[in-house]
Amino acid sequence: MVNEWINQNYENIKKWLYNVTKGERPDLFEDFVQEVILIFLEHPKARDMVIQGDVRWFIVRVALNQWRSSTSPFHKQYRPNHTELLIDLPLIEEEYDYEIDIIEDLVIQILDEMHMGTLEEYYQSLVVLIYLDLNKNFSLMERKLGIPRTSLSRVYNEAIKNIKETLSIKIEQIKNGNLRINGDINNVYSRWNLLRGRAMVKTGAVHAEAVKAGFFKSI
Repeated sequence: MVNEWINQNYENIKKWLYNVTKGERPDLFEDFVQEVILIFLEHPKARDMVIQGDVRWFIVRVALNQWRSSTSPFHKQYRPNHTELLIDLPLIEEEYDYEIDIIEDLVIQILDEMHMGTLEEYYQSLVVLIYLDLNKNFSLMERKLGIPRTSLSRVYNEAIKNIKETLSIKIEQIKNGNLRINGDINNVYSRWNLLRGRAMVKTGAVHAEAVKAGFFKSI
């Protein structure tokens, strides 16, 4: 049953995993597909997942972990020198019934808007960007920026809360036909890299302004 499901859905699996990789490192794609399928086939509950209709969810989650995590077996074997550009925010992908590239495009839109928003929003966006850029390590952020990790983690958590709230609003706007997605992956990456490039330079000064404005009294 499990092998039959794989054969019947092989092209769909490749499409799902292409969305995970965004076409990045095409030389690794076939190996990546086979690795993810093997993990699924070796799972003791693979048959149950087929029966319950949970295979796509499982495969996409495995693929995200294997492709994005610097500690995953696939990453260690095939991608040791690769710098991640993808967004990896807590629970973002699994909460919404949309393809990952759409969610990432929306998150970039939100970070763009936060950059142009209030001082607090601007600061939150910088902290999120640097957190992702430094492998989600608050201790490293503290050393690089000279800002206490407790302050950084508080700002990050508040930022994630705000991003998810805004993301829910944008999802509803898509459903209602009031918001359209660009869909240009290259444009998404360009915006992502531009925001990342600015973040490290600006954060220290913005932190000082945020403290002066009493931002930390409100979170």
